[in-house]
Parts: sequence; structure tokens; C-alpha cells
Amino acid sequence: MKKIKFYLQHLDGIWSFPLAISIFWLFGLILNSLGGYGVGTYDPGFIQPLFLAIGVVIGATNFAVWGLYFTFKGLYRYLYGQKKDGIRINYSKNDWINITVWQRYVIAFGVFFLFFSAIILVYLKLV
Repeated sequence: MKKIKFYLQHLDGIWSFPLAISIFWLFGLILNSLGGYGVGTYDPGFIQPLFLAIGVVIGATNFAVWGLYFTFKGLYRYLYGQKKDGIRINYSKNDWINITVWQRYVIAFGVFFLFFSAIILVYLKLV
């Protein structure tokens, strides 16, 4: 069970992308059954492309991680760790502990705003 939990946390694209697409599809069905609304800009269906935008960003992120794995394995191992003698070593986590608190905040908010802006930009292209 620990291995399954580890792989579900480590390879979140296995469950997060299908979940986002399923929510997009189900939200369209629910809106259609409640009032006959489809996807549009002047009805409650304008929310549905938001779920598609989230799915697109999650999918693109997962493709980027897999591309990193196949192209730059050293960088991938630095970010996600590797097993040596049965022990998982994560160098980026060790470096994260050594940086100052304000540097952690800058990195965390930078990554958050990167994903937030990506979702907004994809959403605006869909609407």
C-alpha cells in the first residue's frame, strides 16, 4: 500500500489529468440536464471551459515532467530524487532546507502565479 501511495503522489498525472477531464465532461452534462445550457459565454456554461483549462495545464505539466525525464535525466533526478542502495535521495529537498525563508516564499509564490496565469490564459483562449 505504501508503494501505491508513493506512486500516486509521485506520478500525479496518472490520476489528476483524467480527473480534470472527467469534471469538465460531467459539469457539461449537469448544466445540460439542469437548464439545457451548453458551453457558451452568456450562460452558466462559461464555467465549463475553466475545468478544461485546468485539465490542459495539468496535462501540459505532466508532459513537461515526462519530457524532462526522457531528455534531461540528471535534472529530473535532482528535482524528484533517485534511489541509491535502497534509500531515496532528493537533492533538491536538501537544497530547499538550506535556503532562507524569504527565498522559499519567492519560489513558492512564483510557481503558484505561473500555474495561475497559465490557467487564466488557457481559459481566456477557450472562452
